[in-house]
Amino acid sequence: MIKRIKKKAGRKGITWSTAQLKILKKLYPTTDNETICTAINSPEIDTGAIRRKAQKLGLRKENWIWSDADEKYLLKNWAKFTAKQLGLHFKRTPGAASMCHLINPFSG
Repeated sequence: MIKRIKKKAGRKGITWSTAQLKILKKLYPTTDNETICTAINSPEIDTGAIRRKAQKLGLRKENWIWSDADEKYLLKNWAKFTAKQLGLHFKRTPGAASMCHLINPFSG
């Protein structure tokens, strides 16, 4: 009989240094995960690792307020681009870009 060994796909046992944890704790609430990756500068720490570690530490993103310029851009371009494209433009999730339009469709 052959036993199968289960592996967690995409999850490595990453050891975080004290300096990396300090950067994560400082930046996570107000900074997008790609920028945090750049600041940490480790090939084994990607945006997924940042999200998982932040979750384990109980860190949360602050509610990012949309500026008037952001809202105007969204209202002008929401029909031209997908939610994913708008999310990438603003370094936010596609859902956040969609919700901003739905919550306040007549602002501007």
